[in-house]
Amino acid sequence: MKTLLIDIQPHFEFQNILNDLKLTNIRSIRTKYISFKKSLGDVKLKKFSNKIHYTYEEILKFNSTCNIPEDLDRNKIYNYLDKMLSDPKLISIFERSFFTTLNNTKRIRLISILFFQAINFLKKIKPHAYILFATPHNINIHIFKWACFSLDIDVIYPQESLLPWRYYIFTEKDNDKYLFNLGDRWNEDDRLQINQFKKKVRDVNYLAPYVLQNKKKFFTILGDLKKYWKRPDLIFNKVFIFNFYNKITKKFKLPKSNYIFFPLHFSPERSTLPDGGKYFDQFRALHEIRSKFGKNIKIIVKEHPTTFVDVCHWGERTKHFYNSILNLNNIIFAPINYPTTKLIKNSMCTIVINSNVAFEGLLLDKNVIYMSDFRFFGPESKNLYKFKNLNKKKLLSIYSNLKKKNTFSKNWFEKYTITSKKNTIDFFNSLNSMRSDRSKCYNIMIQKLVSVYANNEIKKYLKKSNEV
Repeated sequence: MKTLLIDIQPHFEFQNILNDLKLTNIRSIRTKYISFKKSLGDVKLKKFSNKIHYTYEEILKFNSTCNIPEDLDRNKIYNYLDKMLSDPKLISIFERSFFTTLNNTKRIRLISILFFQAINFLKKIKPHAYILFATPHNINIHIFKWACFSLDIDVIYPQESLLPWRYYIFTEKDNDKYLFNLGDRWNEDDRLQINQFKKKVRDVNYLAPYVLQNKKKFFTILGDLKKYWKRPDLIFNKVFIFNFYNKITKKFKLPKSNYIFFPLHFSPERSTLPDGGKYFDQFRALHEIRSKFGKNIKIIVKEHPTTFVDVCHWGERTKHFYNSILNLNNIIFAPINYPTTKLIKNSMCTIVINSNVAFEGLLLDKNVIYMSDFRFFGPESKNLYKFKNLNKKKLLSIYSNLKKKNTFSKNWFEKYTITSKKNTIDFFNSLNSMRSDRSKCYNIMIQKLVSVYANNEIKKYLKKSNEV
């Protein structure tokens, strides 16, 4: 009997997953659920906590034993430990999970201990696959991923595509990434949703949902004291950075044309760390953009509003961060409330790491360049370019075709993405609906995986992402 280890988070409809699995023929599949203790206190999961088999906290403990089982290939395990420790994103993920100021040697030692503990646990329950709600970006889940690699266990998770209601299924084996090519048919709902989004972003008064939801007021001292009273350093940093950002954008004037628009991504967040690859450092991303396009092209940079709604951590945003970007020359910072679509419409192109702004740019028939090696692949859209593939010839093509009618590849999405049921009008007006939709797709993904693992067909549907 095959075992699937399934990660459960409080913002997913866990009850629906359980009920749906009961309707599936799973005589050859055993499902085991794992979550965080703090998640089990959430009102949505509390009454189902007895259905959760494991928690990360009971498995991974800094002061617990960490021997390697004798019947395992120790050289292979140490090889994967070395690969994990050599990944420059690892320490940043650790710091994001714990917000600590440990020295590097101690961090590496703690991470190594957790890695060996994950090995012991996985060896004991012998799962065929570790199924996640998103790319591993918490340090415990990230360590679990590498432990799975060393034991030849599949790591599987959904990933948003260009279309917010359609998701890829990613499989990682031996640190190679595969796309699961068992997609859902394109239907009338897809066409209607694209047209609905297009109509919204082409409205001259369009504002993104997160701006509307916060009524253009991003934070108050009283509100932050309620949320972060245990971390006054975060409150002071947010006030200082918010005031500094307003100062450097006070005299903003939108150029008529011939500029690149680059939206800063909220950090720390999965979309950049780890999904952005080496560009989780956004200064590095802008440095390469400046180098590739030359010093005479203006770059408009706009901060993500969530920076001043949620945590504005001093490890991510400081006066030095903004000044380092300004020192790249010909950089213009746009005000936090300035409509993103206006910046897109007048630009020669929009460059993102992993942002949904790419979708808005394509709906406006603009050229969009993406920097991530992970989320976008290119064939999904006619006007989409990969940053690392840009050469002089392709740059000239972008300069000479600043606006051309965009089309999304129906065949691409049918082959590689899954979608939830029909969305309501709330989907178009609320960021929270995106999370809800991911929950539905996670449920659907699990159904598909139970079926293919039960029939021993997983290899049939996998295609290396670098071959797509």
